[in-house]
Amino acid sequence: MVSHTLHQPTAGIVKQLRLENFMCHSKHETEFGNHVNFITGQNGSGKSTILAALCVAFGCRAKETQRTSTLKDFIKTGATDAVIQVEIQNEGEGAFKPEIYGPVIIVERRISESTSSATLKDHQGRKVVSWKTDLLEIVEHFNFFYKVTLLQQVNDLLESISHRGAFYGSGFG
Repeated sequence: MVSHTLHQPTAGIVKQLRLENFMCHSKHETEFGNHVNFITGQNGSGKSTILAALCVAFGCRAKETQRTSTLKDFIKTGATDAVIQVEIQNEGEGAFKPEIYGPVIIVERRISESTSSATLKDHQGRKVVSWKTDLLEIVEHFNFFYKVTLLQQVNDLLESISHRGAFYGSGFG
């Protein structure tokens, strides 16, 4: 069993999410803490956008986000492309190829009208690879697919509660 102290770095933690022209956001940045993070806000404040962006960054298909059927639909109206950038902690036990990436792995997903690409960068922002197989290897290494699936299930549950609350007048809607 792996034990972590409050000051010991843990590989695989999402540190930061940056969005450009993604859904309704021109520019958006979210910093995450090293432990439990709660994403709260009123309906329409962007909670689901954060979850959808994480899912797309780690390779989910548009339909799997239950938001749209094609990735290009995530591009903000009036923009030509969207960018999702995720910084992943890569220090400590379980780091992924630390000799290549260093203490941070940057996953950058670009979406245009006709294509999308995933680029992996090291801690200094230098491009390491742009092959989807390497992204899948990172996703599997840190078990992100399972985590993203759980995030989507939580999102679905919250939306269900929100709709029921609005229907029954309980104040959730």
